Amino acid sequence: MNDSTNAITLIGAQLAEFDAVEAGLSDLEQKYKGVAFPVATTKGMAEAIAARAACRTPRVKVDKVRKDAKAPVLALGRSIDSRAAEITARLVALEDPIDDQIKAEEARKEAERAERARIERERLAAIAAAELAERERIAAEARRIEEERLAAERADLARQREEQERAAAAERERAAAERRAIEAELAEARRIAAETLAAERAEADRLAQIERDRLAAERAAFEQQQAAARAAAEAERQAREAEARRAAEEVARVERDRVAALRAAEAEAARLAQVEADRIAAERAAADAALEKVRRAAPLLLDALRDCVALIERDMPGDRAAQPELIAARAAIAAATN
Repeated sequence: MNDSTNAITLIGAQLAEFDAVEAGLSDLEQKYKGVAFPVATTKGMAEAIAARAACRTPRVKVDKVRKDAKAPVLALGRSIDSRAAEITARLVALEDPIDDQIKAEEARKEAERAERARIERERLAAIAAAELAERERIAAEARRIEEERLAAERADLARQREEQERAAAAERERAAAERRAIEAELAEARRIAAETLAAERAEADRLAQIERDRLAAERAAFEQQQAAARAAAEAERQAREAEARRAAEEVARVERDRVAALRAAEAEAARLAQVEADRIAAERAAADAALEKVRRAAPLLLDALRDCVALIERDMPGDRAAQPELIAARAAIAAATN
């Protein structure tokens, strides 16, 4: 606070120089503004050089006062920046470890979530593989049983045909023996044998057709069962894929919510930073306004101080005119006007 007060006092004293220069500026403007010097002549050149010197001297003085008056302000600004940087560094030193802990915990939770998702995917894949293997085993077993049944039926049919053929051969042998024994009955026996053979063949064909129809119906039923099993497996696969998609969408939604929260936090931090910047700008504007008020009030305060000293000296006896307070006041006036 003392440094700031001293800087303001020093600035007020420096700015008083502006008033001194400005007081003589009107005379310079009236004397030299718009004047065309006859610089082609020796006298005119001398007058122009003198006029330039008369304008340059207060200009150089104003520039020097400007630099001297700004020096405390610049020093104060550097002091403010240095202190703000120091405070900021201490705050960052507190904030960064906490931020690191938060980020480490978030990363750990994210890794755990990813590991749980991976384990769940592997578990579902193992279940699906086991179910598929079981269905394939059942289908293979069903095919094996069906093939064995068809083979047994074909063997039985072949056996029946062999028996029928043996019976037919025996019948033919019997007919031949009877033909040799009874020539008269040969024609009738042949007719009966032919009719019997034809009937037997027709019956055999009928039975064979019935068997073929039965095998075709059983094969169609088996194929229908296989189609139903495949449809059920496809429906189950689609259900698992839908569940997997739902889980992935839920994970994506959680991630979107987390990113939105992070963005909101960043926006809030930016807003607070802007509020702080606005506050600093307002404080700087207030400081500039205070400096401007000091600059404007400095001549008035100096005149008031002169008047006060004059009144005190006038009213005090001559032996008290050398009081330390009056000496200090006169010194302050002299320092402000020199």
